[in-house]
Amino acid sequence: MRDLLTDAEAADLFVRFSIDALLRGDLKARYEAYAIGRQWGWLSADDVLDREDENPLPDGQGEVYLLPFNMMPADQIGREPSSTDLPPGDDDRALLPGVELRTKRSATARHRLQQSYRGLFEDVGARIVRREVKRVRGFLGSELGARSVTSFEG
Repeated sequence: MRDLLTDAEAADLFVRFSIDALLRGDLKARYEAYAIGRQWGWLSADDVLDREDENPLPDGQGEVYLLPFNMMPADQIGREPSSTDLPPGDDDRALLPGVELRTKRSATARHRLQQSYRGLFEDVGARIVRREVKRVRGFLGSELGARSVTSFEG
């Protein structure tokens, strides 16, 4: 510090040699890893900033851990949200420090999102079924020739 900073600078700044900076991967690989960690909820924005030797976000904004919005058990897809979809009581929140739990509002928003895409999925499903029926009929027509479908079934 004596050789790098003046006395006035040393009051506000410090020098640190980080070997970790030499060992970490290239920028693309690091950012991809950070994105995965953020999206799956094991890294906060402040965790990422710390790994990049940056200051945390102000007012605790970077301490939030995100959870995937679309992740839910398969047996719950397409059903109305129930009271079991809501977060536990305030006393249970202390068991998961730093994790934002779902609220009634987010369960309702998730249900609305599902409903908004329902027509799209039904339309796409109907198109797939029509296409498959056409292919099966074409196959049967080429295989049966003059015979009827009932003779094929018998």
